[in-house]
Amino acid sequence: MNDVEKVVTNKLYKINIEEFESRGSSFSYAIYNRMSEEGKGEANNLFEGIPIDISLGNKLMKIISDICSKNDEYILPGTTVSEAIFRILIANQNEPLSVLDIHSRLANAWSSVIYLKNLSENVVTRVLEGPSSYCFIQTQ
Repeated sequence: MNDVEKVVTNKLYKINIEEFESRGSSFSYAIYNRMSEEGKGEANNLFEGIPIDISLGNKLMKIISDICSKNDEYILPGTTVSEAIFRILIANQNEPLSVLDIHSRLANAWSSVIYLKNLSENVVTRVLEGPSSYCFIQTQ
């Protein structure tokens, strides 16, 4: 393993929920907004109204993980790399993932159109470490 591979595999990333909320966005609503109709139905059975309370975030991410992310339309080919990474992290219930794990999940989601996207590990790293409204943070 060369030095670049070590850096890529050793760094872990997740969403900084506190920063996301501090920017005036509701993390729970952002998750709910990305749910499939089936996922929203499940959420509506559990909660009254649209969930905006941050304490519901973990329950909503579990629904995304169990239901929504199984749908082929969860990450569409036209989805931006930033949005796709955000969706991958919430489907993983915001447990930290390495660049290689994220890259692999992106490649799997976009296997039919991979030639249309620049999907190198370097691109994924730049998205994770660059400025964005998704509040990605390195955890290690």
